[in-house]
Amino acid sequence: MGLATALVAPALLPPAQERPASLQRVIADVQSSALRRGEPMLLRVDRDGAWSAHGASSDTEEPLGAGALEEDARPPQPFTLRIAPTGSCGLELAGDTTGWRPPLDLLTCQVLRP
Repeated sequence: MGLATALVAPALLPPAQERPASLQRVIADVQSSALRRGEPMLLRVDRDGAWSAHGASSDTEEPLGAGALEEDARPPQPFTLRIAPTGSCGLELAGDTTGWRPPLDLLTCQVLRP
């Protein structure tokens, strides 16, 4: 089973992105992976824009995908999105939970534009 996971897991997420990406593009890629895997995915985004995607029920700490957000998409505080295979998402904020929230429609997990 472990060998099968090692061979299949890399195909379940697009390769790590070398160029910075928009938050919506990263979310769309992780949503697609959640649907293919049939399990929720965790998308962790740090203040510096570094992101990593993990299977929510995965036993490994290794990310299934990672990259960086565009400079203007970097959040003022880290957050984690739990992205369901149905496309919705839940938000977990790290640290102070008052004030800033990512501009997201949590039902569709779409980035809202001002």
